[in-house]
Amino acid sequence: MVDVYVAAAFCNVRIARPLVMFRFVMLVTTFRS
Repeated sequence: MVDVYVAAAFCNVRIARPLVMFRFVMLVTTFRS
């Protein structure tokens, strides 16, 4: 049960990191223009 929770958290981190990078890039491009 704990392994499933750890796997879910790991997947969330893997999914969230590109989203944060994408949001940061969008913020920078919006700020520059």
